[in-house]
Amino acid sequence: MTAQVHERLIFNGEDTSMACCPDLPYRHPRIVQTDPAELARDQDLGFGIFSTGCYRMYVGTWEVKDGRFFLVGIRGFYKLVGNEPLFADWFTGVLRIPRGEMLNYVHGDFLSVYEVEVRVRIERGVVIETRVTDNRPPSGPAASHYNQGWAWLLTRDHEKAIAAFSKAVQLRADYADAYYARGLGYESLGDYDRSLADLEKVLLLQPGAIQVRSHIGESSLPEVFWLVPWESAREGIDRLIARVRGCRGIAFLQKGEYEKAVADCSTSIRLDPDPGVQLVRLARGKAYRALRRFKEAIGDLQAVAATNPEDEAVRCDLYHQLASCHLEIRSHTQAVLNAGIAIRLGPNNPEPYFVRGRVYLQKGEYDRAITDFTEAIQLRAAWADAYLERAKAYRALGDEIRAVEDVTKAEHLRS
Repeated sequence: MTAQVHERLIFNGEDTSMACCPDLPYRHPRIVQTDPAELARDQDLGFGIFSTGCYRMYVGTWEVKDGRFFLVGIRGFYKLVGNEPLFADWFTGVLRIPRGEMLNYVHGDFLSVYEVEVRVRIERGVVIETRVTDNRPPSGPAASHYNQGWAWLLTRDHEKAIAAFSKAVQLRADYADAYYARGLGYESLGDYDRSLADLEKVLLLQPGAIQVRSHIGESSLPEVFWLVPWESAREGIDRLIARVRGCRGIAFLQKGEYEKAVADCSTSIRLDPDPGVQLVRLARGKAYRALRRFKEAIGDLQAVAATNPEDEAVRCDLYHQLASCHLEIRSHTQAVLNAGIAIRLGPNNPEPYFVRGRVYLQKGEYDRAITDFTEAIQLRAAWADAYLERAKAYRALGDEIRAVEDVTKAEHLRS
């Protein structure tokens, strides 16, 4: 989309513009379509409502006065009937009022970045908050520490990078770019809690833009800088938060904190539902299984299976997890099928043999159960649970001697 013509705004008596376009209440009786002859006169004046720079085909005039937001007039395809301003009680959102020179032109929507931006938060036509954001690149000591931090970050010296970014935010508490970059550093070190804290700080600051630095080539130079509009940067930060929450969710899974794992993985999936993010959904499936929420686990695991992960070890684990869930809900056919797929993918993995052995034990197919438990024991000799399960199968067949031998072996392994 081409960069769009700004809406007009009278802001506390000052005639200015805003880089956004609040919705119109099209069904309101005072908002009507303009007569074609009048519309043609506007075109003759060079208003250009049919240009690509004004896809909405009108330009509104608005006013912020005494803490309230009004629609004053409309030119173009629509017009406002009557002379009284219309209180904009239908609108909730943020007005962006640019100040100063344009720092970065973006050929689309209202995404260009200006030196300063006034952001006015409106709720149902009432001003709730006014915030002024300076988008000019910082200078002085804070900027020097920030630039040094990026130099360390690009050479993967994360601890030095974090120290430099920390000095930058000490000198300038609203330095969103430094919080963002420090969050990247913490993530690289696996410190997901601090990484999330920094990224959420960036969102809290709500800058008009954020500087993104990209490293080109093998050396530390050259580097390319972009000043990204906040609306675009926000999407990138959300994806980064999704990645960090996913990593932390996997860490919680490994620590056995399953509820926290589900919460983090769920947030990650909500922020970035890309089906390519397989490991996060697989981790949530495992956490659901550990919490005995088997139907939810199966839903996640089947969603991952549908993406056909390239990593054979991941596929083996996936089908083993599915087999385990189907075993727990006594869906024996599916359990045997999935365990068999896992065994073909990872013939040296004892877990799927153990699961299938338990399925056969539940079904009363004791010889098959013994065969699978024996295979699992051969692959993992010190597995007490496999001996105990095999003992059950021996006992069911009346072979008390072997059953006692397996129970004794299991007790020895656990002692």
